[in-house]
Amino acid sequence: MMPNSKRGSMFASIFTAVGRRAGHLLVEAVQGAYTRHVERAQMRLAPLKFRSWSEIPRAGAHHDCW
Repeated sequence: MMPNSKRGSMFASIFTAVGRRAGHLLVEAVQGAYTRHVERAQMRLAPLKFRSWSEIPRAGAHHDCW
């Protein structure tokens, strides 16, 4: 058995935990940036003035003969 084998495994487990945390933080940052991008894109496509359902004409309403 090597005298420093325990120390090597301890450092490996610490670096593994640090690597997982860094990876998790990176994924969270990318996910947050993507969410902000999608929200901005949706706001660009949103109508400028809100219209209620009563203001929106029905499909085929111009064919009503009542």
